[in-house]
Amino acid sequence: MSQPTHATLQSMRTAPRDGHPRIAAVGASAGREVDDETGVIYYKNEDDEDVTKFKLTDDRKERASKKQAKNMERDIKARQKHSKEAKKQAWREGSQSPERDNWDEDFGDLAKSVKSRPQSAKPTGGERKWASSRPKSAHGQVGSISKKVEKLEETVLSLQEELEEARKMVQNTKEMQQENNDATAIDGKLAEKLALLRRDQERNVRVIEQLVKQRDEAQAKARRLEEVLVKEVESLEVDTSYSSPKKPKPSTTSPKKSTQRPGETDAEFQRRIARRHSEIVKPFRSMEVHEAVRRRKKMKEEEERARKQDLLDQMERSKRDRVTKSLDAREFSFAKKDRERMQEKEKEREEMLRKREEDERGLLFKARNVKLYGTENWEDIAKREDAERKQRVDARATKMQTHSQLPARMAMHKALHEQAGHVVKETASQRTWRKLAEKEKKAAKVQQVNPERYAEIMKLKQERWEEKLRAVKEANQTHKTLPNRELPIERRQKEYEEKRAARIARDRKKQADKRAQIEEMERIAKERALASNVAEPKMTNAYNQKIKKIAADRARAVEEDQRKKKDEERRARKQATVNAEVRQMVAEMEKERKAAFPGHFVDMHDSKEKALAAKKAKEEEFKKRQRALKERLRDVQKKHKAEGGIIGATEKTIMKQKAKRQALSVVADAVGWHARDELFDDAEKAYLGVAVGGEGGHDGFDF
Repeated sequence: MSQPTHATLQSMRTAPRDGHPRIAAVGASAGREVDDETGVIYYKNEDDEDVTKFKLTDDRKERASKKQAKNMERDIKARQKHSKEAKKQAWREGSQSPERDNWDEDFGDLAKSVKSRPQSAKPTGGERKWASSRPKSAHGQVGSISKKVEKLEETVLSLQEELEEARKMVQNTKEMQQENNDATAIDGKLAEKLALLRRDQERNVRVIEQLVKQRDEAQAKARRLEEVLVKEVESLEVDTSYSSPKKPKPSTTSPKKSTQRPGETDAEFQRRIARRHSEIVKPFRSMEVHEAVRRRKKMKEEEERARKQDLLDQMERSKRDRVTKSLDAREFSFAKKDRERMQEKEKEREEMLRKREEDERGLLFKARNVKLYGTENWEDIAKREDAERKQRVDARATKMQTHSQLPARMAMHKALHEQAGHVVKETASQRTWRKLAEKEKKAAKVQQVNPERYAEIMKLKQERWEEKLRAVKEANQTHKTLPNRELPIERRQKEYEEKRAARIARDRKKQADKRAQIEEMERIAKERALASNVAEPKMTNAYNQKIKKIAADRARAVEEDQRKKKDEERRARKQATVNAEVRQMVAEMEKERKAAFPGHFVDMHDSKEKALAAKKAKEEEFKKRQRALKERLRDVQKKHKAEGGIIGATEKTIMKQKAKRQALSVVADAVGWHARDELFDDAEKAYLGVAVGGEGGHDGFDF
């Protein structure tokens, strides 16, 4: 904003201002005077202006107020700029916040100082003195300052909002940085663990290489020693004839006479020879013993070294396991279970309260649904009947599978095949060769039948036939007297039961072995713990308090359960009372409805007698209709017989068969071929095809 020049301000002072009630041309009116020392214009006429209430400021005060406003605006802009830079820096770095974050307090102090500063502040030295041609009143100055203060307050509020946003951004940045730090720490731990594993792996590789190297050196050394021993033994020339001296034969001169000293007995000679032999063999034996001792010492040293290394490895593994377990530690299982149990009980309690509130809220507008105990609805009846039907079907299927038998003809064939003298059926090729041979035999010699021997031949045939029938009857009797064989389903069931029993026994033995192994391990661990000098664990105060808290929680839960049980019993008693009242009301309503609508309900009194009477009436009606139908059928049969229809044709066929049977019976009687009644009863004759004649007729066979 550009400042006005001195000439412009002077012209503004001297120019008349028409229309203003207080200011006129300078020197034109006699009703005012000017104070030369201060430059303030006062009105003499009290009617024109109240001199005690209004006073105009001079140019010094105006310049001072403008300068103050400029300084304040410059300070605000600088602080806004600093705040923006702090925001950018915090956003850029993600962790650092501005050095100062209490700008709102500074702006609040600044606003208070502006409000409390007196308006009559003296101007600074060195400023030009000039008076405005349009002096402002005290009201105008106070209004302008208050507007500036309001603007400053608005600016402060906006800066506070921006500062809050910046704080939130910084907080989010700090949280993200904390997460990054945690991730970095976890990565560091994983890297340390990986380095530890790599170091262990490298150490194991070095140990393995060292062991392999020692093994190779030992093998090479053993080979060198073996070569040296072989060479030394081969280079020696030892007479081994004394190692096993033999007795000389009596027929020859004794060889020991030449070596045995005079006056030396045989025992002394043997001892001397044995001593000499031991002196010869002693160097080799001492060398072998020395080598064996050295090898044994070396093996013991290697075993001790390996044992120490195994112990160190075991200590390292246990240490690493302890570190891993400490890193993967979880809370106690009993505390977790108690917390889950309390959460479930809290959920049940909330659900019960919610249901009770819904019931109470619903009771305000409608009656509750009454559950009549001991009643059965259609759905339950249908389910029960369906279950009973399935049970009946399963029982009938099981019975059919258990008690089923073959039909009569199949059972007879099976009995024939299973009897002791059964002959295996011949093959098609065998039957063909047999028939061909019989045909050739018949062609070679034609049998001449003597008519006088016809009766004898027929008698032989009859005996063979009766023998066959007797065999069939015996087979039938044997089949009837045989016990029921084991069915396939029963055999499979038996095999399944045996396998199941074996599997159960195997599983039980396995579980018993496992339990015995666990008990043995626990016993060994207990013995080791008792043998060790470890101090008994001390009960800490924290653990004691935790146990007390758990006991108190459980006692409280028991009391709560008892209280719930009592409330439930009380509610059940109330429900039983309500149910009895409702049943009584329902019975009364049914009586009223039956009395009001007598034709709409069926009275079930004497229902059994009524049903029996209805059934008897239906049976009588059926018998009447049956008699009428029989009479009508007789009429139809007579008509067909007269006209030669289907019934007449059937009777003619029957008569033809009867005549044929009588003719065959006559022929059989002539040749003495009659059935023996003492062998078969009527049922067996009918089954085997033996026809029995009627009164005055002949017995015969039905072909």
